[in-house]
Amino acid sequence: MEDVRRKILVVDDEELIGKALRIILAEEGAVEYARNGREALEKSAVTSFDVFIVDMNMPVMNGMDFYKEAVKTLSGIKERIIFFTGSCEEGYFSFFRENNLRFLEKPLEPKELKDLVRQILESKVLTEL
Repeated sequence: MEDVRRKILVVDDEELIGKALRIILAEEGAVEYARNGREALEKSAVTSFDVFIVDMNMPVMNGMDFYKEAVKTLSGIKERIIFFTGSCEEGYFSFFRENNLRFLEKPLEPKELKDLVRQILESKVLTEL
């Protein structure tokens, strides 16, 4: 029997945050974890994810660079990604605004994140009908 659970990828270099997000989002779907954007691209090449939750500040490949690479190969990534950041860098906010991307600031409220993930999953279900 095929597993029809939605797949969520959490991308963050801080393992504690990754673990916390996996626990928070466990009811929403099958949650996987990547430590940076490069690892997230590698996982995305073999698994189709319904939602991406991506930190901005990471070694190897940051969130912005991940997005720039992901739009080349992952259709509809713009509608399926939520960025989150603890940094107040104006460059990040400009990037979010210019690309009309969802983002949350750390620390985030679990309910706010879950609501946004559900919104993405519900809109994906509607487009599949």
